[in-house]
Amino acid sequence: MMAAAPADHSMMAAAPADHSMMAAAPADHSMMAAAPADHSMMAAAPADHSMMAAAPADHSMMAAAPADHSMMAAAPADHSMMAAAPADHSMIAAAPADHSMMAAAPADHSMMAAAPADHSMMADATTESKKVLRRAPCTPKT
Repeated sequence: MMAAAPADHSMMAAAPADHSMMAAAPADHSMMAAAPADHSMMAAAPADHSMMAAAPADHSMMAAAPADHSMMAAAPADHSMMAAAPADHSMIAAAPADHSMMAAAPADHSMMAAAPADHSMMADATTESKKVLRRAPCTPKT
C-alpha cells in the first residue's frame, strides 16, 4: 500500500546513520521533562512506591522469606538441589537399564491377567457378538 517506499525500506531518509532521530532528546534520554528525577509520575503513589498499602515498606509481602530472599534455605549456593542425582541424571536408580520398571509384568505384557485370551474384556458386548462367540467351536468337528 505504501507505493512511495523504496525497495530497501529506507522510508526515513532524514534519519542519520546512527538513528539519532530524536535530536531534541538530551544524552540521558530525559525526554519526559515533567517527570521528577525519581520518576514518581503517579502523583497519588507515595515516594517509596508503596502502592499496596498493606505491603510493608520493604515489600516483604512474604513475611516468612528472609531478607536475602533465600526462600529455599536447603538449596546449596550452586543450586544443586538434586544432590542425590548422579551426573548422568539417572535419577531412577532402581530402574534397570532396559527401563523395565514394571517388574511384575510378564515379558509379554499380559498385565491384565483376568482378561481371557481372546480379549473379550467387554462383558456387555452386543447380543449378536455373544452368539457368534458361543457358536465358535472350541475343537474342530470330526
